[in-house]
Amino acid sequence: MKKYLILVLLALPINTIATSSSFSSADSAADRIKICILHSYHRDNVWDKNINKGIFDTMDAALQYELKDKVTKIDYLEIYMNTKYRDRSNEISDATDKALERIKEYNPYLIITSDDDALKFVAKRLLNTKYKIAFCGVNGDPVEIGIARTMEKPGYNVTGVIERQPVLQNLKLIRDVLGRPTDVIIFFDASHASEHMMDYARKQLMGQEGQKLLKDTGMRVREIFTSNSFEDWKKKIRRHQKEKKLAFFFFSYDTLKSNGRSLTLFEVMNWVNDNSRIPDFGLHIDSGGIAGYGNCGYGQGVAVAKKALQILHGNDPGEIPIELPNAYYLNIKTKRAEQLGVEIPFRLLTIAELFK
Repeated sequence: MKKYLILVLLALPINTIATSSSFSSADSAADRIKICILHSYHRDNVWDKNINKGIFDTMDAALQYELKDKVTKIDYLEIYMNTKYRDRSNEISDATDKALERIKEYNPYLIITSDDDALKFVAKRLLNTKYKIAFCGVNGDPVEIGIARTMEKPGYNVTGVIERQPVLQNLKLIRDVLGRPTDVIIFFDASHASEHMMDYARKQLMGQEGQKLLKDTGMRVREIFTSNSFEDWKKKIRRHQKEKKLAFFFFSYDTLKSNGRSLTLFEVMNWVNDNSRIPDFGLHIDSGGIAGYGNCGYGQGVAVAKKALQILHGNDPGEIPIELPNAYYLNIKTKRAEQLGVEIPFRLLTIAELFK
């Protein structure tokens, strides 16, 4: 009887957690599955928590239906690389070596990686090995990274789900919420993930669709600002407080530091809420701002789990196309809108997830 071992690698700090999920099955149910989850980032990262939930929910449902006669139990091992707070090459190299050592020790059948660092530093070293690889949350181009031959037929032992942030959709959202054209300053931290997101944002803005949107809406991206120093962010934000036709878009700020200490997203946003009157927007619920369209971590988890199930059913990962889920969600923070005196159009309120 065949025995499947699944490795799910997601991006987070190099710590490990073992959990399990089981179900009541018929006597004919067969084997046990081991899933190792490797995270590029850290355990408390909201994005990765949502990815985990998407994976667990999808796999638990599969246990009750399509895997019912094949699997009796799923064991999970989570590994956290914590690369957002490891900006030195030797630190990332050490995190990579530890992840590879844990993988070898666990001996999984399938690897699922989340975000770019787990794919680039770990999964890439496992190409053409016995492990099956499925990735999610990747901002870079898998072909350029060297992890896939093409998007339609990746080859090797890899497939997955990429992530693309809706840059143009958010610019239109800012125009719709404010009811007028405005200049926008986009803020990034200087993390590895942000490099890919900035590159994608620039390509979108300079492309035909982006140029048309800017012309039709009268919007203007004045600057893309990037720094890991929260003091730099503070100076930048304070400098523009007297401007009337300006909006901030906080794209990514997971690696901001103040006096050598890493800040949480909530610390950053609490300062912004207390010190800025410029209308601000963000990708996710935890990104702050009045509103934003963003990818859903839960959706990425569900999508990559479906890839894992295809592999478990005997499909060659190299023959499974790499996909981009096209579902974005709109989040609106009503308290921040009220604080800034911004009235959200009713049609947006009806389609958004509302948060205080």
